[in-house]
Parts: sequence; structure tokens; C-alpha cells
Amino acid sequence: MVHSVESGIQTTTVLGKYLSMPILQKRVNKETFGEILERVNSKLAGWKGKCLSLAGRLTLTKSVLASIPIHTMCVITMPKALLDDLDKVARSFLWGSTSEKRKQHLISWKRVCTPKQEGGLGIKRAQDMNKALLAKLGWRLLTDHQSLWARILRRKYKVGDTHNIAWTVPKSTWSSTWRSVGLGIREVVLQGQSWVLGDGRDILFWKDRWLTNEPIIDSAVDVVPADRVNDCVSDLWWDGRGWELGRFLPYNTENTRLRLGALVVDKITGTRDHLSWGLTVDGAFTVKSAYSLLTRSGELRPNMEKFWSCVWSCMVPERRIVPPSKVHQFFTMSLLEWLYANLSVEVRMEHFLWSTIFGMALWWGWKWRCGNLFGVNGKCRDRVGFIKKLAKEVNDANVLGRGGQGPRVRVERMVKWEPPRSGWLKLNTDGASRGNPGRASAGGVLRDALGEWRGGFALNIGICSAPLAELWGVYYGLYIAWQKRVTNLELAVDSKVVVGFLKTGVSATYPLSFLVRLCHGYISKDWNVHIYHTYREANRLADGLATMLFLYS
Repeated sequence: MVHSVESGIQTTTVLGKYLSMPILQKRVNKETFGEILERVNSKLAGWKGKCLSLAGRLTLTKSVLASIPIHTMCVITMPKALLDDLDKVARSFLWGSTSEKRKQHLISWKRVCTPKQEGGLGIKRAQDMNKALLAKLGWRLLTDHQSLWARILRRKYKVGDTHNIAWTVPKSTWSSTWRSVGLGIREVVLQGQSWVLGDGRDILFWKDRWLTNEPIIDSAVDVVPADRVNDCVSDLWWDGRGWELGRFLPYNTENTRLRLGALVVDKITGTRDHLSWGLTVDGAFTVKSAYSLLTRSGELRPNMEKFWSCVWSCMVPERRIVPPSKVHQFFTMSLLEWLYANLSVEVRMEHFLWSTIFGMALWWGWKWRCGNLFGVNGKCRDRVGFIKKLAKEVNDANVLGRGGQGPRVRVERMVKWEPPRSGWLKLNTDGASRGNPGRASAGGVLRDALGEWRGGFALNIGICSAPLAELWGVYYGLYIAWQKRVTNLELAVDSKVVVGFLKTGVSATYPLSFLVRLCHGYISKDWNVHIYHTYREANRLADGLATMLFLYS
């Protein structure tokens, strides 16, 4: 035991914890966070695996990895050796290995850690999860301008904007925590950030990601002059006229021009450009999308999401059965077509789904095959009846699990255009996008209580998503109605998403926020506007005006 010579007070190298985090006063190593590995080991002890099926071990593994180490991963980069050990413990427990006996790992850990929609089991690799959680802290630091902690750190470490990233280069004077935040910003945030257009003064037209998921300069067909590379978006916009085409058309594709046609620079409301997260629809940062960014592969491969979605959503627990109408294709399709078609079909046989029978037959067919091979099969006189009985039990259990509710019943009802109230006009608008995003158009019609035509429009937009096309339809419809001095207006839109935007608004980071603001500018004027959702069948005229333009494009 060591004591101070001057005071006689005992000295120590362990300063304890604060908010469950060790107070660091030396270099971080594996032993610094050794307690985390011990806790994970105790939760995933080998003897527990003997009492659980593979599905049970998978569930417990996910639960432990998503709880015990997460708090620490959020604030500091954990040593690589420790992260590798966390993966090793999870891997061994999943396959049922113990300290006495190591089981064979049937599938590579990389494949196991891929998402379910890609054929994996959805376990998160510790190292990538650590970076994704640190990126969340870095994102808040860049976008939260009100919190005291964010303001202090930005001032202390001289945090600049994302156009000049010199401040992200590690320095010897940085603490372990700030070095970890810098790692999350460099390796995740800067790779996934994008911009939402406002007044165009902060966005670099050529270098920033704001029009698509890549900078415009990456798709340029010619070399952009050095004196134009740093142009802001506002430099290429003329108030009252639109885009200054002559300054960028010689270097861009027709596709870029069409995409620009769907955007406007908002110099009316004075809203600034906003940093947005480019990997989510609403521009909000999520750890899930950050993890996907870190783990995505550049390999070209088929999109199997629908196939695996059918596999995981099929109601199963773990041949005269085949419907008569499916017999021919059942025996003639390729393997993937065969699996997808049978797992996604909604034909009901004897009061339960064919996909349930098919899944049960696959599983037991494989078990019986292995039993025949290794000589451990019992006798089953009626295997078809056995499969049907199991399928019925699974169906009944699934109904009970939903609170006794059976499958949803499709209800049909007549839908038609309803006239507005007396003294009101009704505006129906619609947008269409071939490809989403793709070539887009919008249309709308203004009618009175007698159904008489009072105005309408159809316009080509360019290339954009379906919600943006819907919003352009709303904006032009409101503009026309206001110009006609309408005082009472019913606005009917067949997109619930857009109706939600118009009623509740969206955050400034949402990619469509510029147009939602312009629509709200008209809605808030001195008139009565009632907004509601209508079915597409009651919106046929507006839909026809929107899609008509595709015939002439």
C-alpha cells in the first residue's frame, strides 16, 4: 500500500465510476472495461445454452448484446480486443459451445450478422455497433445548437462545419472520449450526411450531397472549371426565373436537370439550409441506418428482401397437400421461385393458409429425410394428415396470440367523388412518379357543389419521388385557388402521408420540408382550407390529369 510522503494519504490508481462509466486517468485497454465482458459471459453461460433451442439462444444473445455493453459503447471507443471477445462469446453461445466442448459453427459469423432481410440472423457485430453509437453522439454535437454540453464541446475543440474537416483530425491533446466522438464523425457521420435545401447559401452545388445520395460533381459529364467548383446553390438560382441553366448544363446529364426541375430555392421564408441524415426517409439520424452504412457491401447481388420477408413472416413454428390450381407450377419452378411463390401465397386450405402447410411440410420433410439417413425415424402412417394437424395447431396458436382475432377480412364498399358543402369549392390533386423516384407529373381539378369545372392544371415536374410529386400538385392547386379568390376550399388528397405533412408539418431536416413550408404559406393565408384524405377511386379526374402527361413526354 502506497501513501503520500507529504500528507500520508493512501494513493490509488482506481478513481471509481461516474454514471456507470470508469473515470479514466490512464491509457484505455482491455482491462479497463473487463467488467462488461464478465457480465456478458455470465449472461451467456454455456450451461444455459443446453436448456435452449437455437431460436432461444439467438433471442438471448440479441438481448444481452443490446443491453449490457450499449451504455459504454455510446460514449467511448472500446478496445478492439474486447469487442472481438464480445463477438466470440456470442458466437460460441449461439452454436451451443461450452468450455468443455466446442460445437461446429455451421455458418460464417459474417453471414450470421447480416440483417434478416438479407438471409442472416440480425445479430450486430460489436465493433460496427460501437461506431454507429458513437456516430449518434457526433450527430447530436453537429445538429443540436441548444444543449449546453454540445455548445461547450464545440467551443473547446473548435468544431467547424462539415465543409472543412480539418478539425476532425486527431490530436495528441484529445481525451479518449473526444477522440471516440471524432471517430464516429469521420467514419460514419461525414459518409451519411446530406443537405435539405433552404435558401441555398450553405450548400455547395457541386460538392455536397443534396440532390441525390452522391455529389453532383461525381456524375458530371465534363470537367467543372476550378472557379465554379465551390459555387453555392444560391449562386445558380435567379429569383423569379428559376435555375441558371447555362452555368451547369454543359457539365451535367439530362437526368440531373430533370431532378433540379423538381426543386426550388426558398428565398421567401428565409429558411436556411439544414444538415440532414441521408439514409432515412425523414432525414433523422438512427443507429440502425448508421450500422447499415458501416456494414453494407459494395458487391453486386440480387435483392432478396421480399424473399426473406416471406420466410420470416410465414406462420410456421419452427403432396396431395398441394392446391390443385398450383400443381403444375409447383413442380416446374426453379428453387428460389418455388420457395417465394409458396411462402407468399394466401390460398386457404381447410381454414388455414397454404404457406403454413408448406412451411411445416418443408421442415418435417427435412427431419424425416435425416431420420431415414441415420436410422432414427419412428413410424407415421399418415404423414399428410400429420402435417395438416400440425398446421391447424399452429394456426390456432397464432389466432390466440393475436387475442383471438382471426385473419383480417377484406371489406368492399362503394367509393365516389363527393361534392363540397354549399358555398365551398373542392380541390382534388394528385401526383405520379414512374419509378419513385422517376419522371413525375401532377394534376388537379377545382369543382363546385354541382360538380362544375372551376379550374384545373396538369404539369410536368421532372424527376422526383411520389410524395414530392403529390406536394407539387397541392402547391399548384392552392396557388390557382388563391388566384381565383376562393374563400372556402376543401382540399382532397389521396396520399395519407402528404395529408399528414400538411396537417402537422415536418422537421427542417426532412428532405421535402422546403415544399411543405411553401404549401403552409398558402394554407395560412386569410381563407378557410379544410384538408382531408380521399380514396384514389374518388380522385380519378386528378389522377387522370397527372398521368395524362406521361403519354406526351
